[in-house]
Amino acid sequence: MSNASVAQAVNRVSVGAALQAARIEAHEHQAWITAINRAALNLEACKWQFDGDDLRIESATNSGTYYTVTAAGCLCKAGAAGKACWHRAARRLLIKAAELAELASEISAVEGLELAEALGKAAAELAPLQTYARQWNAATIARNAAELYA
Repeated sequence: MSNASVAQAVNRVSVGAALQAARIEAHEHQAWITAINRAALNLEACKWQFDGDDLRIESATNSGTYYTVTAAGCLCKAGAAGKACWHRAARRLLIKAAELAELASEISAVEGLELAEALGKAAAELAPLQTYARQWNAATIARNAAELYA
């Protein structure tokens, strides 16, 4: 997706669908659930700019302070300490929202559905992939632990 179309794709509906998917995906990690929930609130409350890759977002506690969040991470206190960071969660929500919106647009064009209905279908299509990824991660962790302690 081009950077020019990211702003059009990311809206409350696509972010809401991404939020729902992120909560399901992180259900076993309370620190990330908290970060995801804070991200959802602070995307509404704080100033931000997103180009499809990098997010520049205002601090929720220090007005006028901005963090740039990239694939490499965030330099806020939590991010620098390697902890769950709402800035990183916000970036991931926006990326997922753009992906969902792009998939919904394709589904809408092919199946002739309204965009909101296509967005629901897009989210449903991604859910089995997330379940597979969680199961694969769990199996890999179990296998690595078995090898480590064998």
